[in-house]
Amino acid sequence: MRVNQRAFAMLAAALMLLNLPEAESQPYAGRSSGEQPGGRSLRAPSEISYRSGNPRFLNITDPSGRYLRMTLPGHHLTSETGKPELPVYSWLVEIPEGMELTVTLSDVTSERIRLADHSYPDAEIFPSQPARTKNEPQDDRITIKDRKAYNSADILRHDTVAVTHEGTFRGRKLAGVAVYSAFYNPRGRYVDLITSLNISISYKPSSTKGEEESDPGSIKGIFSSDTYVPGYSDRPVHMIVVTDSVFRKQLEPLTRWKRLKGIETTIIYKGSGPVDTVYKYLKKNISEIYFNLESQGIPVHYLLIAGDPSIIPTSRETTNVSDLYYGEFDGEGDYIPDLFIGRLPASDTVKMKGMIEKIIEYETFRYDPDNKFWSGALATAGNAPGFELYMNGQVSYLYNNYLGPDTSLNAIRWLYPDAPLKDDSLKTVFNKGLSFLNYTGHGEASGFSDPVFTTSTVNGLTNENGYPLVIANACRTAQINVASCFGTAMVATPDKGAIGFIGCTNDSFWSDDFFWSVGPGTPGPDITYETSGMGAFDRLFHTRDEPPGEWYHTMGQINFSGNMSVSASTSPRKKYYWETYILLGDPSLSPLIGRPDTFDIDIPDRIPQELTSLSFFAKPFAYAALSDFDTLWDARHVSPSRNVSLAIPAGIKDSCLLVITGQNMLPYYKTLHFGDVAAPFITAGNIVFDDSAGNGDGVPEYGEQVNLVVTVRNIGKVSTSKLTARLAAASGMITVEADTAAIGILLPGESRIISGKFSFTVSDMVEDGELASLMLTLKDNGEEFRFGIDMTLHAPVLKIVSVIHDDSSPGNSNFLPDPGETLHLKVRVRNEGSSAASGTVT
Repeated sequence: MRVNQRAFAMLAAALMLLNLPEAESQPYAGRSSGEQPGGRSLRAPSEISYRSGNPRFLNITDPSGRYLRMTLPGHHLTSETGKPELPVYSWLVEIPEGMELTVTLSDVTSERIRLADHSYPDAEIFPSQPARTKNEPQDDRITIKDRKAYNSADILRHDTVAVTHEGTFRGRKLAGVAVYSAFYNPRGRYVDLITSLNISISYKPSSTKGEEESDPGSIKGIFSSDTYVPGYSDRPVHMIVVTDSVFRKQLEPLTRWKRLKGIETTIIYKGSGPVDTVYKYLKKNISEIYFNLESQGIPVHYLLIAGDPSIIPTSRETTNVSDLYYGEFDGEGDYIPDLFIGRLPASDTVKMKGMIEKIIEYETFRYDPDNKFWSGALATAGNAPGFELYMNGQVSYLYNNYLGPDTSLNAIRWLYPDAPLKDDSLKTVFNKGLSFLNYTGHGEASGFSDPVFTTSTVNGLTNENGYPLVIANACRTAQINVASCFGTAMVATPDKGAIGFIGCTNDSFWSDDFFWSVGPGTPGPDITYETSGMGAFDRLFHTRDEPPGEWYHTMGQINFSGNMSVSASTSPRKKYYWETYILLGDPSLSPLIGRPDTFDIDIPDRIPQELTSLSFFAKPFAYAALSDFDTLWDARHVSPSRNVSLAIPAGIKDSCLLVITGQNMLPYYKTLHFGDVAAPFITAGNIVFDDSAGNGDGVPEYGEQVNLVVTVRNIGKVSTSKLTARLAAASGMITVEADTAAIGILLPGESRIISGKFSFTVSDMVEDGELASLMLTLKDNGEEFRFGIDMTLHAPVLKIVSVIHDDSSPGNSNFLPDPGETLHLKVRVRNEGSSAASGTVT
């Protein structure tokens, strides 16, 4: 009997947690719910440990009295106007389809903090004030205070942990989890702070789904593990383009280039009629194409809107200027889009042609070798007295964590109060060429308020072939429904401006912009990666060992990730941010920031006509495409083990084009010619995982010994003489047991099945869905052929659905543990893994 030790250990631990008594004599005990260290999304977590960290206090004096602001590392502040402002820790979790999340708290510890130890005896916790947009002046006065709350003689009660439904992304249900660890007694002038607690999370069938089984990893896309980057696919990625037929000719070069780099496109031309009719027509067609392609396993990830709002209207399902609902298909109030969205805001064919030329030149890197625009980066604050903590905190975070440490960047940061004096310097720096520009401060439709950088400035720019991604965390800079829109001018003006612009179509808010960029946390110049949640900057640069599932690097993904960071907070403006933050530019484009690297690819110039797939090694998560210079044959991401194999169609072929792209990589192009190869040319294929010694289902599972069967073929024109094969484990929880095969002579055109020579075992501690890879190396007279063999390992995932404390004999049958009773635990367990389980839990 095989036993998955990891699954049973986790089940036993969960049973122990469920049978620990909940903490008693805690005045703040409320409904239970969960938490996530680091502020990122967890996929169906089962348990989490919360630690508050050490509190800090800021004294604030106001005409209405003396106050303390209490902060905790990694926490942000509650925002219920007039109520005491207290720390909260929040993040997102994914909930398996058809399930609901329930939480149990245990091991709760707390301490009592008396405000008089940190301030004056009459000091109170600061009351939360109305959120301010970035176009409102600072007002330090307290204007709203909930007298009923502040006159309370008892602890102000609230949930210790709260769970909220946030939306659905490509079939993945997202929930917000927040820990409210501080409980305030206004009359007693103290705070009871939970310093640590353990949270056990379980899942039960939703009342709307009955008792049906669910797959916790099921989504409409292809891969959802943190092992893969967002949008990872082993098939060509698809982009939907909506436009007007007037742009048909201008779009042809773009769609052809996208096809060569591996992105297929479907174009929808708008119909006639009023804007509401046009929108409904486009949305209906987008939705139908999306679901039709996804049902065929074709991953649709991007939506490009080609035309400004006078040509392609903005979404009709909101009062905000927004493109959101073109790419959102769940309905019922959901506001998390299923596609990464961008718009090319062209009002005429000249501007559309100019934008497309900028995109193609940028992605193909058709620049002079001396062009080093990628070395310029600027982060600047604006002119907003009283909001220095937000502006300087964001600029310093970006510079200290990412721009400054990159030695290939000539990175510049301007902090308040110096930044507003940089009007001329900003134009000079911009004209020299930038790869990245971030501004946080006051804004308006026509541009940055101070330092002044506006629509009227754009025509005078001279930064041809030096186009940055601009992220404007400011009000209205992307208000695309007005003629003076700064973002439109930056992107749509030919031969100058920006390659992409992310900004807000309405007023943005200080706290939410900070969450968007840095992550949920308390603003300040000393904020660090460890004292904040995940923000757009972290997911863009991902230099801190973030898992690949947190790497968001295309421009559409960058905007998406910033909005996800707002959703990970407890802000009441989550939907507003999803609606108003938009991308002007190509959502599939990955910006170059810092010195781009080059691919080191080992592929021969000449390949045999008989070759049915091109296998090679490249940088993990690069995107490789193979075409006949017109029709795309195959495209896919390189696996985490660096292996990729692209299909080649049958028939007589002359040559083909290989294109490989990746984050901060120069594109790789190679023309491969087909013909006879006057040497051995070895291929390996028809891989079989023979697990007849296990359950014989043909997939590698925990604890199994697997015989690897592989077919090798010589499609060259010369025989091998001393061909040998060696197998090695490249990654994952597998151990090679038999690794060598002597093949010897393999005649031209001959195939041979190798069986019984290679075997490996899978650890019984493997996680379900974990990746593993093997390296097969064939050698003959100094020539070497290497092949990667990737596999997904399978194991059970045991989850407790319910526990009943049966005290019917002996006991009072109230199903509660009472003194002196003998309890019988009746546990219902669900296996959410992909492999069967058996054994005994003790």
